[in-house]
Amino acid sequence: MNTLHILATLSALAGPLLAQNEPQTLPKVRIELGLGAGTLDHDTDGSNLDGDTSAGAFRLGFEAFGKSGLGGGVRYEAWTSKDDLFNDAGFNSTEGSTASLFAHLSYRLGDEDFAMPLRGGLLLHNHHLEDQVTDQDTDFASVALLTEIAPEVFLSRGERVSWSLTGGLSLGAGLTRIDSDALANDYDSTTVFYGAELGTRVRIDAIELGLSFVARGHSMSESDTKGGLSVLAYDSTFTGVMLTVGAVF
Repeated sequence: MNTLHILATLSALAGPLLAQNEPQTLPKVRIELGLGAGTLDHDTDGSNLDGDTSAGAFRLGFEAFGKSGLGGGVRYEAWTSKDDLFNDAGFNSTEGSTASLFAHLSYRLGDEDFAMPLRGGLLLHNHHLEDQVTDQDTDFASVALLTEIAPEVFLSRGERVSWSLTGGLSLGAGLTRIDSDALANDYDSTTVFYGAELGTRVRIDAIELGLSFVARGHSMSESDTKGGLSVLAYDSTFTGVMLTVGAVF
């Protein structure tokens, strides 16, 4: 009887002890803040209105998953250049900025060493050019559908600390309205959106730190014609490095 009692006691203690050594589980909720620096590039088809300059970036995101792997979230990203975007081409000092809001549904595939959220949803996007001399603004406002995959490979998963390599690819398309102070009419066009990300992430208890290379771009087609005028097609891309800090639960 005493032996059985001792075995039962050891079994009861073994469960919690072993549980303490289990690797961290995939988080159900992630809140992330990111700051970055890089280059904004803007190239206009059929024109010398081209240029690139340094830019800063910002990110704020939230995502949650249920037990089934279904979930959703929202992510806001923005980047703003210095005001010398087109100076080398001989134009007035111009600042370029972009803001995007991605509201999405998610489904996460995963096991002990690999996780991959699949995201799809609505993208609200605005690319803004501001002439610093004349104060004339041009806005390229878009509504699009965007899909994204974000694989994560775990190199180490401990009780309190985990380390992983992260990536991301996104692609979308939508409608664009062009509003410019220099033009008498508003114009319509279509835009393709794309993105890529590659980095690493360390989780310590409920805190995550990340460092990644980020690329975000969009390509607008030439607009419709009104009064014999149209807005030329262009490509705009931000590339840079982003440092993120997050809370996970």
